[in-house]
Amino acid sequence: MRTPLVRVPRGWMAPMILCTLLTVGCSSVAGSAVGDGAAPSTTISVVAPNAIPDTPDAETSTAPASEPTGPGSSGTPDTRPSGATAGPSTTSATPSGTPAPSTSTGRNFTLDRFQSPSRNIGCVIEEGLSVRCDLGESAITEKHDCNDIGDWGQSIALDRGRKAAMQCASDTVLDPAVAVLAYGSSTRVGSITCTSSQDGIRCTDDLGHGFRLSRASYEVR
Repeated sequence: MRTPLVRVPRGWMAPMILCTLLTVGCSSVAGSAVGDGAAPSTTISVVAPNAIPDTPDAETSTAPASEPTGPGSSGTPDTRPSGATAGPSTTSATPSGTPAPSTSTGRNFTLDRFQSPSRNIGCVIEEGLSVRCDLGESAITEKHDCNDIGDWGQSIALDRGRKAAMQCASDTVLDPAVAVLAYGSSTRVGSITCTSSQDGIRCTDDLGHGFRLSRASYEVR
């Protein structure tokens, strides 16, 4: 018995051929997948849009670097109260050749220029062999004629080995910028020693000669 032929309209032929090819191709792919024993799988990676790393960015981190907590570089904490400032230094600089003034009694110095605490007597020791002391204001009543070369009663001098004497002077060694020799303190330069006391300045040499000078009186030997 012959199978009757089915007439296909001419316009349907191309779509039917394309459908047949697609059906055969899909069946082949499906058979291959089933034959291998593994179902086809698709992997989808999902990235969260706002993901942020757990560790901060080293270039944008705002954490401050470790710094010493104390005034030095050792890291020792500063224990001073808030607002406290370092105290002033206890060592004061003085001009070259000008000793710092004495502020305590009963001490020995080697000052060759000094003044009394009253600032009315100033003295200079020359090379440890002589000393001269002058008054700023003198109340000594004794007067001598100086023949217009100065005033008498304001300046007294001692040369080693000779008796001290009041003298005429037209200048003064009193200098308000030099060190103050406090009461009870002494200075010794060479053979000359001078001591400050409330009754004046006393200066002697190593041979027993000397003087005492105050605003209103003096003594020589």
